[in-house]
Amino acid sequence: MMEIEYNQFKSKAFVSAGPICSFSKSLEYIPLPTNYEKRILVTIGTISYQDQEAMTERVRKLAAKYPNYLFVYTSGNQGKGQIQEGNIIFMDGIPYDPNMPQFDYVIHHAGAGIFYQTIKHNIPSMYFPIAHDQFDFSSRGDYHGAGIWTNELKFEADFADLVTRKDWSKLNDLHQAYHEYDPKSVFIEQIHRLVNEKKQQSKKLAIA
Repeated sequence: MMEIEYNQFKSKAFVSAGPICSFSKSLEYIPLPTNYEKRILVTIGTISYQDQEAMTERVRKLAAKYPNYLFVYTSGNQGKGQIQEGNIIFMDGIPYDPNMPQFDYVIHHAGAGIFYQTIKHNIPSMYFPIAHDQFDFSSRGDYHGAGIWTNELKFEADFADLVTRKDWSKLNDLHQAYHEYDPKSVFIEQIHRLVNEKKQQSKKLAIA
């Protein structure tokens, strides 16, 4: 999305197709308990096993401090099933598209997939990056008002900011912009353009 660039200058040679989230219609909807004031999804991705234990303890502390909130923590570890511990539900994973509307906030690692899912569904985030491009997306999301970039020292304070902040208008702007993109059409259009340009070059060479 051009809207999350720092310098939004776009050369004529550059075409922004926009983000692509899941197109699947068969993903499972998992109904969550509704007797909570807020529901928070927590995920740090499937490549971040080294921080699972530490994040689990952070979530337990938040759950104890906010007993009226439901925390759904997806570990990415397949085969463990679903376990409820007080106001925390531990899951292997949860399909994003059909289930994101159930959540009020998301604590995540700022991988590209979950980053754009939160914008798609207009859900404020708290970013806890661990590796690779996650730091870049955290910086962009924080800078453009889609969420809060946190760390282990500010985790609880930033969560308090997340759930009490009233103005998420910049996130709403990104949400609206997200739905103006049509990546599939842009991709097909650019393929046709390149093919036609190649044909024109071939004709010129043949004439020469």
